[in-house]
Amino acid sequence: MTCLKRVANARSQLAALEPDEGVVPIDPEAVTRLEELEAESVPLRKKAESRFGGGSARQRLAEIEAHQRVLLDELGVTDLAEARQRLDTVAEVDATMLEFARRELEQAEAELAEVLAMDIPEPEPEPDEPAVVDDPPIDLRDESAAS
Repeated sequence: MTCLKRVANARSQLAALEPDEGVVPIDPEAVTRLEELEAESVPLRKKAESRFGGGSARQRLAEIEAHQRVLLDELGVTDLAEARQRLDTVAEVDATMLEFARRELEQAEAELAEVLAMDIPEPEPEPDEPAVVDDPPIDLRDESAAS
């Protein structure tokens, strides 16, 4: 039972350390750049709505939004909030820890294989308890149908 627990624990530890397939770590610098672009676009939105000077603000705002879309596409997210969330959830794993977890799982599985391969004899009955003898099999066939 201990071997099974060790294998299960090693598998869960390795699964927690291994990065999810298809999930690309988010570049913190790209998120910072997105935040800078967002901060720059806030005052431009107000100015773009104004009658005077709105044309250049609208043009710069369009450039910023295009650059934001390119960065978001590269990161594989839909908006800045999702990029921040992924930045918080996807952490770099120490390669030494990951290798240790893989070795631990290999050792636990090898130990379990050894235990499963053991030939364990039936326990001998206690001296004060009678030995259990299997009853002969019961024939359930209908004898009248055989005749």
